[in-house]
Amino acid sequence: GALVGKFRLVGSFGSTNLIGPQMHAVRMVLLVAQVLGQVALWGLYARGRLAWQDAGALSLSWLVAAGSLFSAQYLVWLLPLWAVVMPRWRLPAALPITVCVLTTLAFPFAWYHVGSLVLPLTSIRNVALVGMLALAALHTLQHTRREAVEMAQERTVIG
Repeated sequence: GALVGKFRLVGSFGSTNLIGPQMHAVRMVLLVAQVLGQVALWGLYARGRLAWQDAGALSLSWLVAAGSLFSAQYLVWLLPLWAVVMPRWRLPAALPITVCVLTTLAFPFAWYHVGSLVLPLTSIRNVALVGMLALAALHTLQHTRREAVEMAQERTVIG
């Protein structure tokens, strides 16, 4: 396997794995990121700052993005969900398509032909995915805030 910093890149069963002395710490950071992300998302939902569709889609997407394992089939599961909420998120379709293309380039193409590209491609894919989710959360929070202000103004005018 290739060396990446203090980690070793090892392939097994069609999967690219990082092995090294800090992997336990990396897994703990990812777990904490998952938990904090879920608490933040569902806390926003509980306070009425996120619609249930957005909270659910962002929650599931964040579990995949912050997980220590990413399988291309997860995108097959997420794409229909994203297709439903993307108009609400007001994001261009190019973002999830980019994530899918980078995933496909990393595996199977780079995996079988240019193994040294797997880590850079998956790293770029991960940044694109997290960036897409951050933009989606920001757009959704702004949209929900705008709706709440409009509803409050309507109640003031009516009442």
